[in-house]
Amino acid sequence: MQNIFIDAGLSLENKLKKSRLDKEGELRFRIGWSVNEKEQKEIERKIGEVPIMVKSNQCNLNGMDPEQLVKHKELEQEWGGYFIVKGHERFIRMLQMNRRNYPIGIKRSGWKTRGEKYSDLGVSIRCVRDNNTATTKVLHYATNGSAFLMFSLYKNLYCIPVIVVMMALYNSVDRWTYVNLTRGCENDHYYCTCIQNMLRSIKEEGLLTCDDVKNHIGQMYRVRLIKELLHDQATNAEVCEYLMQKL
Repeated sequence: MQNIFIDAGLSLENKLKKSRLDKEGELRFRIGWSVNEKEQKEIERKIGEVPIMVKSNQCNLNGMDPEQLVKHKELEQEWGGYFIVKGHERFIRMLQMNRRNYPIGIKRSGWKTRGEKYSDLGVSIRCVRDNNTATTKVLHYATNGSAFLMFSLYKNLYCIPVIVVMMALYNSVDRWTYVNLTRGCENDHYYCTCIQNMLRSIKEEGLLTCDDVKNHIGQMYRVRLIKELLHDQATNAEVCEYLMQKL
């Protein structure tokens, strides 16, 4: 068997919805064979129909920019991730879990109750490792322009400033952090100011170096991690490094 491929056709999503049709493609395979080392004509056969997710690699909308989407009478901000069944949008995957390693912007009023500065905006992502174990993390947007990372640890939810996590992961000076976070957004004064304020806030707490941040994080989560897995003699830095691996 030389190849298996899907023929998605040329029908766009807008026409399929109006015509109440399914978004699917022909699943075909091609077989090459030979007799006495002499290659014969390839055989191509149709196996059946398979559903195609909107904006997936096999979708006609894949790779289109907002201007092209509007030109084809599609939504300007079409993000995909669903199927079209008899003209209706079906979030089949979302009934079970989010798409792996794919950030999704969400507005949820319940997030405001998590803290004084929490807004209803956030970015959720289901992180999947090579061994297929998964954890869901949320990057919360705060009303003061900062951001918090929410993660689950032994069935408990914790939130930590995202700039603190970055300082623990990268032993670098503030200028390196600022330049890399604002690259491509140098003209966005609000965003640049938010990054400056986040860097300034951890300095006000006395977290001047990577070692200071590791000691701070390790002290915060020491009781929980020592109880579960680590030995009593583990330093705060070791506790922090173990936590970063779990994230």
